[in-house]
Amino acid sequence: MSSQTHQQTRNVKKSLLLFGCLLASLSLYASGFSILEQSVSGVGRALSGMAASTDDPSALYFNPATAAWVERPTLLVGNHFLTGRVRFHDKGSTIPGHESGDIVRRTEIPNLDYVYPIGDGLTLNLAMSATSGTATNYHLNWAGRYFGIDTSIAVIEVLPSISYRLSDTLAVGAGLMIDYAEMKSRQKLPTAAFGRDTKLQMKGDDVGIGFTLGVVWRPWE
Repeated sequence: MSSQTHQQTRNVKKSLLLFGCLLASLSLYASGFSILEQSVSGVGRALSGMAASTDDPSALYFNPATAAWVERPTLLVGNHFLTGRVRFHDKGSTIPGHESGDIVRRTEIPNLDYVYPIGDGLTLNLAMSATSGTATNYHLNWAGRYFGIDTSIAVIEVLPSISYRLSDTLAVGAGLMIDYAEMKSRQKLPTAAFGRDTKLQMKGDDVGIGFTLGVVWRPWE
């Protein structure tokens, strides 16, 4: 193998390694923000088979076609509690300040799913849940107060959909995904003119609309 070919091979390997590292970083970032508690029963079985569960209204979030086998109006309401324990300990930072207590607050994540059969395998559906979110709350005078004190991000999704059973074994579904996102943050700013810190608060929200399509095929019971 010539030196030029060997160098090209090394460059390709380096590029693949860098690409893999980027993918891993993106995956870790997303997993820290996503909320997968859209179904109480689904969490109990680690969300296994949720995209093909035809007897659980909360499967609407994963596949709108699953409701086509529901024969009577069904309402499902659930609630999840998320909590954690994260503390900050100063190991010699250049900015004086307090250490923080637990910065994670207990959060409730409700969800609602409703299926209304019209007849002949046709159903109207509505699902509501939180899909993303995080919140932290530091001491007002902690060492990182100039970077952030309180931060909260929440995304609420409303999913109206329709399901239709084409046959005893095949169903399709389609729906809108309407997401409302809200962000709040607060931090301190050093202001020499006033002889003390001032506060900076930011708040924003937005609405996004998408769509979802699904198919369920049951070749046997």
